[in-house]
Amino acid sequence: MKKTKIVCTVGPACLEPNVLRQMAAAGMDCVRINCAHGDPRQWSQAIRQVRSVADVPVLIDTKGLDLRAGMKAPIEVKKGDELSFGFHPGHAYWFNHDFFRQAKVGHSVFFSDGLIEAKIIEKQATAVRLRFVSAGELYDHVGVNVLGVKFNVPALQKKDYENLAFARKHNVDFVALSFAQTERDVLAVKKALKGTDIQVIAKIENRQGVKHFDKILEASDGIMVARGDLAVEVGNAAVPALQKRMIRMA
Repeated sequence: MKKTKIVCTVGPACLEPNVLRQMAAAGMDCVRINCAHGDPRQWSQAIRQVRSVADVPVLIDTKGLDLRAGMKAPIEVKKGDELSFGFHPGHAYWFNHDFFRQAKVGHSVFFSDGLIEAKIIEKQATAVRLRFVSAGELYDHVGVNVLGVKFNVPALQKKDYENLAFARKHNVDFVALSFAQTERDVLAVKKALKGTDIQVIAKIENRQGVKHFDKILEASDGIMVARGDLAVEVGNAAVPALQKRMIRMA
């Protein structure tokens, strides 16, 4: 049995029965539902549609420690621009997780899958001030990566527990834990799924996940190398070697 699987993320564009049948015939091994988008009603509909036409397992991907930036309206930033970001919506610009204590002047902050880079140049009373190294458009809910920061927040947020309850209710086959940092994160998911046959897949997509990979692998039922976010964290050139090492160990 091949270890590498073709996991297909499904959404409104591919939920027609004929499309799903074609995907299964082409080699789709597993269907992924991304809980960072949509709602339980849409996910339930997707699961029913998939199971009605294809005999493939279903994977629920939790949101996990998903760092995002919030703002009232999109803004175009230029190289050299400076903005202050707080940690709650009372600020004009804010992050959805508080990493103020861990933040240091000089830390790199990447937006939009690494397309826009900024540096922390100052820690203010309740915010960090950034100077942008590259230009681009920032928008509400844009993805963020902060290099060198370990987030001291629970691996599972309220939304994640709701997603795990959904996974139990619909008897899915796999749950993927996004942004796993240590084996404790995996064990927290397994505890929430106790009494089911659902297997836990740890997604390696940050430096902490790489650092603690051995123990994460031991605690998990499988591994997914999330190369997009991982590349932002460690650099594009480092990803192939890391991926090969993780595959060998798995």
